[in-house]
Amino acid sequence: VFADYQAHDGIASYYNQSRYKYFNYKNGNFAASRDYPKGTKLKVTRLNTGKSIIVTGNVYGPELKTNRVIDLDTYAFKQLGSLGAGLIYVKVEPYDQSK
Repeated sequence: VFADYQAHDGIASYYNQSRYKYFNYKNGNFAASRDYPKGTKLKVTRLNTGKSIIVTGNVYGPELKTNRVIDLDTYAFKQLGSLGAGLIYVKVEPYDQSK
């Protein structure tokens, strides 16, 4: 199913979706990704700790010029690190629920 999608290592940041009324998402394991289709479950692993979470891509982003591979909802980001960190290094890969 994910044959066309590979894992990506890189920088993650966070965003606060609850600020945007049209998103209808807040305080959840959501992410913005430009590499995976909306609705894709992704495993995000913080590289220096090995801690992982499963998120659902629900919007497109971050912009290519930012050099980030993914932006996480603040709720998801806090499970991997403090908001004060701002940026963390992660591995992003499709999550296969059948395994």
